[in-house]
Amino acid sequence: MLVNGRPEELVKYSKGPYYKEKFLQVVKERWELTDLQIRMTYLVSDLALNAEGVFSITHQNFLRMFEERFRMEVSLSSVRRFFGLLSKIEVLSIHHAKRKNNQQSANIYIVNVSQEGEQLNEHPSDTPVEQPVEQHNKTINNIFNKPLTDFNCNFKEAISPARFKALLINACQQFYREFSIGRYSKKQWITLIEKFATDTIESDRYRNVPIHNMKGYAYQSLKIITANSDYKHSDDFDDYQKVMNELGQGKNNRYTLDSNSKLYDWISH
Repeated sequence: MLVNGRPEELVKYSKGPYYKEKFLQVVKERWELTDLQIRMTYLVSDLALNAEGVFSITHQNFLRMFEERFRMEVSLSSVRRFFGLLSKIEVLSIHHAKRKNNQQSANIYIVNVSQEGEQLNEHPSDTPVEQPVEQHNKTINNIFNKPLTDFNCNFKEAISPARFKALLINACQQFYREFSIGRYSKKQWITLIEKFATDTIESDRYRNVPIHNMKGYAYQSLKIITANSDYKHSDDFDDYQKVMNELGQGKNNRYTLDSNSKLYDWISH
């Protein structure tokens, strides 16, 4: 039959109920993933949600979706190798679909992982064949626009927000002499790094910070924070503040600086 990339059509080829967490767990158990592969695995796990473990996508669209989601570049060859790996470790099967004119089209991917005790459907509907590209692109764009809410780059070793915060504070403490002396008292320094660590957790930025990059993340963040703080205490900033306040007079204070603005700014990673 003709598949149009819509979930209600793709689900006919499902081998049973799809469980995202189980899929992620099995991939983790069967292969030692790189950071790049971890991110691609999370994207695959989301793509499989709408049709019980079945999805259809071209390598180019997967690459585009990945780069938009994670703000990272990945090569087409890496995408091809990744799907080949998932097939090799038998967590999904690949059907190389072609359109009626026999041109290469979006492959159909079917997840082979089920919950313990559940029987896989070994005889789903006949082999899928791809179809009208416009409808397929519409389906892909609907998935593409959904936010990835539960990605955590520390996939190999689960880490709680509380533990991450403690590790980040410890990493910041290693740079106490470099960034604190001449700027903050000991008490102010503790307040600073605790607020920074809390903000990193609450903003979910911690999900994108690998454990092995913790020290580098702490250093670069403190470098930006202290640079902002230095500027706010400089003569240049004082002059800027005076000019902006003068501009605000008689104009509903449109340009007046917020007197409650914080001593330091946090970074958007």
